[in-house]
Amino acid sequence: MMEDFNRRILREQVRLVMEQLPNMQGTSLIVAFTLCYSVRNHVPHANIFQWGTLLLMAVLGKILLYNRFSKVRESSFAGEYWKNAYLILTLFAGVTWGLSAFMIFPAGNPKLISLFMLIIGGFAAGTSVAHSSIRFASTAGGGPAVLLYAIRFAMEGGDFGYTVGFLIMVFVLAVLGHSFKQNRFITTGIALRFENLELLEQVRRTNDSLCRANDNLCKANDSLCREIAERRIAQETLRESEEKFRLAFQTSPDSINLNRVSDGVYLDINEGFSRILGFTREEVIGKTSLELDIWHNPKDRERMVAGLRDTGFVENLEARFCGKDGKIVIGLMYARMLHVNQEDIILSITRDITENKRVEKERRRLEEQLQRAEKMEALGTLAGGVAHDLNNVLGVVVGYADLLLLSSNEPGSARARATEILKAGQKAAAIVQDLLTLARRGVQDRKPLNLSSILLESQRSPEFAKVLSYNPGIMVKTDLEMDLLNISGSSVHLEKSLLNLVSNAAEAMPDGGVLTIKTGNRYLDKPVSGYDSVREGDYVVLSVSDTGEGIRTGDLKRIFEPFYTRKVMGRSGTGLGLAVVWGTVKDHEGYINVESKEGKGTTVTLYFPVSRQDVTPEQACVSAAQFMGNGESILVVDDVKEQRELAASILGKLNYRVATVSSGEEAVEYLKPHPVDLVVLDMIMDPGMDGLDTYSKMIEIRPMQKAIIVSGFSETERVAKAQTLGAGAYVKKPYLLEKLGSAVRKELDQQA
Repeated sequence: MMEDFNRRILREQVRLVMEQLPNMQGTSLIVAFTLCYSVRNHVPHANIFQWGTLLLMAVLGKILLYNRFSKVRESSFAGEYWKNAYLILTLFAGVTWGLSAFMIFPAGNPKLISLFMLIIGGFAAGTSVAHSSIRFASTAGGGPAVLLYAIRFAMEGGDFGYTVGFLIMVFVLAVLGHSFKQNRFITTGIALRFENLELLEQVRRTNDSLCRANDNLCKANDSLCREIAERRIAQETLRESEEKFRLAFQTSPDSINLNRVSDGVYLDINEGFSRILGFTREEVIGKTSLELDIWHNPKDRERMVAGLRDTGFVENLEARFCGKDGKIVIGLMYARMLHVNQEDIILSITRDITENKRVEKERRRLEEQLQRAEKMEALGTLAGGVAHDLNNVLGVVVGYADLLLLSSNEPGSARARATEILKAGQKAAAIVQDLLTLARRGVQDRKPLNLSSILLESQRSPEFAKVLSYNPGIMVKTDLEMDLLNISGSSVHLEKSLLNLVSNAAEAMPDGGVLTIKTGNRYLDKPVSGYDSVREGDYVVLSVSDTGEGIRTGDLKRIFEPFYTRKVMGRSGTGLGLAVVWGTVKDHEGYINVESKEGKGTTVTLYFPVSRQDVTPEQACVSAAQFMGNGESILVVDDVKEQRELAASILGKLNYRVATVSSGEEAVEYLKPHPVDLVVLDMIMDPGMDGLDTYSKMIEIRPMQKAIIVSGFSETERVAKAQTLGAGAYVKKPYLLEKLGSAVRKELDQQA
């Protein structure tokens, strides 16, 4: 009885597996075609043909088996025979699929290898489920294929090959284990089916017993449904949690990376890591930080490792890293050791604080400048109060000393002492004047001045000669701009400041050297940071350079403080020289910059705002008569309002009719209804068209249009292109009456 029951179960198992044969063979052909097509350019076609032939034989064999079985499926056939035939053909097919690992395997191509792993793994799992109706069918079909693939990956060698081979073996064991469980489930199901048929007979006899069994089955079914629903909810919750973690990990602006504790190898990185350090994910995974050489200072890594070893975590560790492009990145690190999947890993989060550090450094620099200015202001106020009272006392001393000299006609010790008192009083008075200058009480009446003229006058003064007499080995060089713009201020204080700078430079060269004095015009289109922060604008620049000892870094911040000096007392003064320079420059609303290297020399540069007022007639050296216009019309195109107004003022003074616009687009529109004799065209205008583009549009409207090009930058290739199109002279900013007037007059006088 039991033997007959087992034969019925076997026949039912054979029927189940035979019903799936057509679909399985169709799937096999599709998968085989996909693999062959994907490796057509990487594997010899002969190998593809041979393997395809073997697979086709396996498929045809199973199709023939299916056709023969379809004729006897409804009869009481011998299940053992058909089972063995099916197992033999399945084993042949499994071996054929395994041979693909040697005949058509795309060695050396990671992408195709990944595709093979994906397809073969999925196919093996699917066929294992399909074969599970018959015991050992999954083993016969999937075992050889996966085993041969594991061997093939192991033959590849390396961590990747061995790891994948091991994972394949784990995978096949799991699939086969599941297949055996599925087989038992199917066998049990078939047995239950037959038992149910028998139970149907018993139902009629034992209806009450069947009802009780049905109730129990319903309860079990409800419990199973609840369990399935709970499992689905748990799986969905886990999936959502994993998705949230993945999004947080990948989209975080901070650098996040996972490293294995045992060897330090990177297991994963996020987009923030790539953005901050420049390495791609492919360049990082599988390597260590030492191999990538990302630690700018190896001691930072040692501190992190020590913290993890001692406490298991590290917080607020500031470290410097080397990006892929060599850029240094400052990061604030958090690291913690975790135990995940029976493996110790390090989770590291690093925030890029490079910009924060730069801003903090700039803030400290500005604070130092502010503190220095406030300190000088306070010292100046103190000096002014002291000088005011001291000046009254010195006036009495000097006055009475002078009276003593006038009333004493006979030579003698009394007269000599009075003379010494007078000399000492005069020296003290000079110090008071320096203190008053420091207190910014010296510049009351301003007038237009030419700094080059002041320099030339100063060089001819006895004071200048006295300074050089102390240092005969010094050679003085001057480099004066011929078209130097004017400034507004006091020639007395400026000459005093110049002499102080020359004195300091001379004393810095006790063994002789070169003292260079330069003047020039400078247009700054953006602020410049140095000892002072110089704002954008037009400036007259005075620089005094020496090739002497230089200034120590610790002294550089204090050189403008009153009475702070490292000079020889009695020769150079009291330490007020540079303080007077500071006060004079600030009185003239100017700026100071100091550059120095020990053993190389020092350069002190003074920036004075330009004045557009003319020098008084006795100082003027340039006549504008030769640049006067005859009422010609001129269009000034400049994107900076102050520059437009300055150019218009200069040209208006030269008897031209001037119109102004702020962009190239406006200039083109203006020219359509308004012809002009000449266009003064700025080359650099932002945003919008620059000078070259604007002039190109102008000559489309008025082909013979005259123009001159102006810019604060040096002559460029685009200036040359504009001149090739017909533009005239190039005039470098700042606007000077002589240069601008000469260029305009010359262009207007040329024949069209």
